[in-house]
Amino acid sequence: MSVTTTTPSLDIYRGGRFSLLTQHGKESVVTPLFREMLDATVELTTGFDTDTLGTFTRDVARLGNQLEAARTKANKGMELLGLPCGIASEGSFGPDPFGLFAWNVELMILVDRPRGIEIVGLAQGPAQDHHGRVSTLEALESFARGARFPDHGLVVRPDDDRDPRVRKGLTDWPALHEAFEQALAQSQNATVFIESDLRAHMNPTRMAVIRQAAENLIQRMRSECPSCSLPGYWRVERILGLPCRDCGSPTNEARAERWRCVAGDHQEVRELSPGALGDPVRCNDCNP
Repeated sequence: MSVTTTTPSLDIYRGGRFSLLTQHGKESVVTPLFREMLDATVELTTGFDTDTLGTFTRDVARLGNQLEAARTKANKGMELLGLPCGIASEGSFGPDPFGLFAWNVELMILVDRPRGIEIVGLAQGPAQDHHGRVSTLEALESFARGARFPDHGLVVRPDDDRDPRVRKGLTDWPALHEAFEQALAQSQNATVFIESDLRAHMNPTRMAVIRQAAENLIQRMRSECPSCSLPGYWRVERILGLPCRDCGSPTNEARAERWRCVAGDHQEVRELSPGALGDPVRCNDCNP
């Protein structure tokens, strides 16, 4: 498949200033990218407790969906720093598309008030997200090694995943042992619930996906609509139906992409590989 390139950009965000609200170290991957790719400044603020918008340990339920949470963070950061443009990210975890293993989806949003637009970057990939119950020190250490501890932090609580007596941010063996013994003493059924700490600064695997989301956001920020020249012009749909090279029937391979403006009605269909033919393996007629 050929690589589709974006419209040459005027880089309207080059040299700009952007707020970033985070308590979990996301600036470590976002700031360098904005500097290198846009010569832009990312201004960090920690003046709002983002945990009040929801936590991965379920002690605070997330209000709204993933995009709404990211938008709230971006607006809060802009308000705190008095900037017209803000960025923020929000992650989610669940099964991969085939239901085989843990999967991480990261959104990173730009809220641009002067232009009245939002641009959303996206990245996803396998997650380092483990959880289970242990009752002995040996089982604890076995679980921890499988969860890539201590490079990835852990969370411990008595009994089950809803117990409010939670210890987060465990990143060394003595602290993990202490938290385990304490939780075991508090447990009513002699078990301890242990899970990966999914906060960005505690989970390098997630942080790598956040970096990819930031890269994708910047790519979208540099892609202009051919109709109105606003940034954020990007593909919104893959169109299946590449003709089978054996029988000519539409296959389940993509033949084109639909691109759309973030602000107006302009859209277009871009053929991926004009004249290309699909693999019969992906054809419902040849391979039912």
